[in-house]
Amino acid sequence: SGLLRPGGRIAFAQSAFLPDMVFAWDSRLERLTNEAVRRYYRDRYSLEERDLADIRAIVGLLRSAGLSRVTARTFVIERVLPLRPEDEDYLLEAIFQKTWGARLKPYLAPADYEELSRLCDPQHPEFALRRPDFHFLQTFTLVVGEV
Repeated sequence: SGLLRPGGRIAFAQSAFLPDMVFAWDSRLERLTNEAVRRYYRDRYSLEERDLADIRAIVGLLRSAGLSRVTARTFVIERVLPLRPEDEDYLLEAIFQKTWGARLKPYLAPADYEELSRLCDPQHPEFALRRPDFHFLQTFTLVVGEV
């Protein structure tokens, strides 16, 4: 009565194995923001950076669990202006508000947090999703193994 019968497949997915690109015009702020997100989650779950190795090693995890025909495929999600309304909604809500937002304030220098806040605020003239040079890249990796 296992979850999968012989020949069944299980899939795991993870985003951001490669760094996302959100602020193509400011790699420094983008790097600091990504580091702040990682520190936030490590603190939230009381983890050290080494504790997160299994997240990056899904292929090895499935192989060590005895699965066969393990495959991995990474997809690139890319958006430039003009954005579709659903893409803008996703970036604003999922990235700017829920992944970043006020939770990053303790992890950024005040000037960097203020700059990030301006770029993420649709009411601000510097809002990132209105910049003509906005270019978003995100990766999504799907790993599948067979029982």
